[in-house]
Amino acid sequence: MEDRVAPNNGSAETHFSSEDIAAIARHLSGGILVTGPDGSIQWANAGFLKLTGYSLEEVMGKKPGDLLQGPGTNPSTVEAIRQHLRRHESFEVEILNYSKSGEPYTLYLKVDPVFDEEGNLEHFVGFQTDISARRKQAELMQSILHSAHYGIVTLNLEGRIVSFNQGAEQLLGYSESEALSGLDPLTFHDPKQLRERATYLSSKLGRPVETNLQVFQVIASQNLSSEFDEWIYVRKDGKKIFVDLALTELKDLEGRVGGYLGILKDRTELHFAESRLRDFAGRLTKLSRLIPGVIYQYELLPDGRSRFPYASSAIEAIYRVTPGQVKEDASAVFAVLHPEDRDRVSNAIQESARNLESWEQEYRTLFPDGTVRWLYGNANPERLENGGTLWHGFITDITERKDNERRLRDSEERLTMALEATQDGVWDWDLKTNRVFWSPRCYTMLGYQPDSFEVTYEKWQELLHPADREKTLNGVRKTMEDPDSQLDLLFRLRHNDGTFRWISGRGKVTDMDKKGNPVRMVGTHLDITDRKLQDEALRTANRRLEDTNRQLELSIWHANELARQAEAANEAKSAFIANMSHEIRTPMTSILGYADLLSESQKSGDNIDEYLQRLHEAGQHLMTIVNDILDISRIESGKLETEALPVSPVQIIDEVTNMLRGKATIRGLQLKRVLRPETPEYIQTDPGRLRQILLNLVGNAVKFTETGSVTIESGKSDSQVYISVSDTGIGIPRGAIHDLFQPFMQGDSSTTRKYGGSGLGLAISQRLAQLMGGQILAESEEGKGSKFTLQLPLSLPELASREQPPDHAYVTEASDPQTMDMGRGYPHAKAAPPDVKVPSLDGMKVLVVEDDPDIRNIVSLYLSRSKVKVHTLENGKEALRHLLEDETDYDCVLMDIQMPEMDGKTVMIQLKEMNFACPVVAMTAHALSAEVATILKAGFDGYLAKPIDRKTLHEALQKYKVSY
Repeated sequence: MEDRVAPNNGSAETHFSSEDIAAIARHLSGGILVTGPDGSIQWANAGFLKLTGYSLEEVMGKKPGDLLQGPGTNPSTVEAIRQHLRRHESFEVEILNYSKSGEPYTLYLKVDPVFDEEGNLEHFVGFQTDISARRKQAELMQSILHSAHYGIVTLNLEGRIVSFNQGAEQLLGYSESEALSGLDPLTFHDPKQLRERATYLSSKLGRPVETNLQVFQVIASQNLSSEFDEWIYVRKDGKKIFVDLALTELKDLEGRVGGYLGILKDRTELHFAESRLRDFAGRLTKLSRLIPGVIYQYELLPDGRSRFPYASSAIEAIYRVTPGQVKEDASAVFAVLHPEDRDRVSNAIQESARNLESWEQEYRTLFPDGTVRWLYGNANPERLENGGTLWHGFITDITERKDNERRLRDSEERLTMALEATQDGVWDWDLKTNRVFWSPRCYTMLGYQPDSFEVTYEKWQELLHPADREKTLNGVRKTMEDPDSQLDLLFRLRHNDGTFRWISGRGKVTDMDKKGNPVRMVGTHLDITDRKLQDEALRTANRRLEDTNRQLELSIWHANELARQAEAANEAKSAFIANMSHEIRTPMTSILGYADLLSESQKSGDNIDEYLQRLHEAGQHLMTIVNDILDISRIESGKLETEALPVSPVQIIDEVTNMLRGKATIRGLQLKRVLRPETPEYIQTDPGRLRQILLNLVGNAVKFTETGSVTIESGKSDSQVYISVSDTGIGIPRGAIHDLFQPFMQGDSSTTRKYGGSGLGLAISQRLAQLMGGQILAESEEGKGSKFTLQLPLSLPELASREQPPDHAYVTEASDPQTMDMGRGYPHAKAAPPDVKVPSLDGMKVLVVEDDPDIRNIVSLYLSRSKVKVHTLENGKEALRHLLEDETDYDCVLMDIQMPEMDGKTVMIQLKEMNFACPVVAMTAHALSAEVATILKAGFDGYLAKPIDRKTLHEALQKYKVSY
């Protein structure tokens, strides 16, 4: 196969064999690769094989991607290469490849297709240059530049500067004090550019934008910073600079704008560099379509003349000459060499000819139009038989690389200034060689001259304080095990004077090999010794402050002791109230029981039934007061609990209405209901407590209303269900509404005298509402009535998944005591009136154990009148002996809890140990839920709360009746 090069001067074609081209390419240090149309390798030069570590036999017929790409290779770059190859296009790219040994390296790759005379693709030619070292240096600089200083300026809503950092001072030439003393921020800006950008924003937004601070307010609020490439700023000295500006609003936690933040980055040098790059953009676009360099043979004749026997067509782009123009005379090439570089290039050629060593140079060309280009040339010489010298080489345009290097130098200078300002030292650890690069600051912070010793990882370990070594080395190991993590450690390093300095060390893994193992880390050292000394001084001051505070703590202890004593007094009050429950309930059982029995007697008398009824009602009223006191005690002690059951609000309203309708009618009042359509059918709450609250609210409304009506209304508002009770009664003075929900408080003393009551009802109702997640609201006007609204969470139950339980019970048998509402004095809990028929207990045998003779007698009479065979005993000790020795087969045992000799729970425990099978029901004045739970836990089959009414007693025994 032969390559043909057609000169543009119209001369006959010159033919070069593939052997000629291969001879040239073999001597080039860069990698050259030839693949077939399918991408398989057909030929590679020594430079390619040296770069990759493969032999020619190992690569022939293989595809480069299969051999060289690894985990770090960018998939997007690979896909872009495939697209270019499919379209038979020239392209150039930077890509991360891996050598045979797994070593990563970054490659600059230029690929061109080669076509035959009919335009058919014959093969691809790729030229490769290893740029790993340059890329690593660029990455190091990039990672460090993240911490470089920027100008930061903040404004308030009026446009006044409120902060102006050191970066802004250096950038703009104003001091912070000058900026904060009322300096107009528009002073920094070029007026012409400001007008242009105001016009642009007005057009974009469709509304006028003034040429003032409004320009920046609009950019910040609309997030338009990215739409403007750069800003022209005017320094204090009048010099114009170019700045990247990022604007944003400053907002508080509630999202209100409180000012504006501007972050400024100097891009003046970059601006001019970009300007120069734009000048060459047209030419670079054309050159990018060609091979990035010229393959050539250069011959130096014995008589001193020189020529290019072979040069690829790319020489026209490099030197602006055709291959034919320099085939016999190379002077046209030397004519465009930059005058400052021409002698150096010529001398290097002569030196290479004498020593037969490789020729390698970077130099410039200067064309008549003033264009200057940087070139890189590399060639290997061989001596000819005629005494001349022939070089086989490659020349490429490196102008862009030179520009990048210049920008990198500029960045290094800025970085050096930034590091000097921040006092940070930079380190770069090569894990393959274990060598560590230290910037000068790393040495000087430890008292050494820069580069005064070679740094390795082991040397760094030697400098570590012994107490910090294990923790610090573990931190380094963890960072290498998790390359995505950040190294952030505090440790001490030994100073040249023998002392130790505190160092803040930060870093990150930046490079990994083909297997994913870290091979490079980059980071910084910062001396924080002074800060540590300040912290120690602060700790000393704190210790002195602690000594000063000891007396205060002692005083606080005394105060807490007084609080504890007050809390103990409160607990004593609750205990007293609970004990009073027992002392009141026991005689009340006798009063109500005898009244019930007397009402059935055949005694005559004009008013005996009325008196007995009032005696019964007075007893019930006294029980209501006792229960209210117990409720408030349980609420204050945190022992009152509520349930969450499916409840129909309408049903509860109906029950309360029916209970109090008679009382309202007697007082000549209308009792009305208003049920809004949105009232939910069911809610999740405590039915007994809901009924208790509504009975209190409606009962108060009836009690305090002389004429007119009482209205109960229900509905839904947002996420709540409400039930309101309004009346046309006496109303409440405005100043007294606040005290309504306090225990023992009513509107005023005259109201208490006229209407009575304990003053606990509303306090209990409000606390119950709060326990159920709601509240009661009150509104009233004296003389015009009142309105109380109960609000509860709108919690809807899933009724389909459960059976709705009953909302109250009169007797429980080993059930949850909280569901029980015994003898509360409300209409639904009244004792059975005299004419109520009770279940028949004929033939049952019951043992009654009660130390109080009245209660023992009442219960015995209740049962005897129902034809129950009753045996009574006075205390637990007698009962235990009787049940163990007597052969009577009792159907049920009724046993008091609190008795002399032996209490009921002790008796029950011993009976259970002896496998006593007869049902035992407790009689107790302790109706609190926690006490009832203790009773049931002792083994009782059920319980009756005192005072005991006949109907409840019969219903309890009916469970244990045996058919006779």
